Amino acid sequence: MTTKGTGRGRAERYPMRTLGLVAEVNGITSGRWMTAHFAALLSGADARSLGRWAKAGFLSFRQERPGGPLRYLRPEIEILSTLRRGQDPMTLYIVRQYVRRSRGEIK
Repeated sequence: MTTKGTGRGRAERYPMRTLGLVAEVNGITSGRWMTAHFAALLSGADARSLGRWAKAGFLSFRQERPGGPLRYLRPEIEILSTLRRGQDPMTLYIVRQYVRRSRGEIK
């Protein structure tokens, strides 16, 4: 592991690994990691959307180096794939509702 400065007064450790809320509410702590391309195919969401959701804390991600590609936790993406409704695209609204329901915040 190396520590790199970001130029903003804080240091990041790489490889960076962050667990998201979907993993947290399902008790997922480990699993295989997959590329953004395959995660997008499996979940039905755009790869850029997955990146935004990961940075917002909803999805788990791993990044080997600064500016490197993100990898996503497969069990978490498999859960997302079950939330899709027909051919409709996956949206952050669906993911938020799932997390809130799992936490018991809404019925």
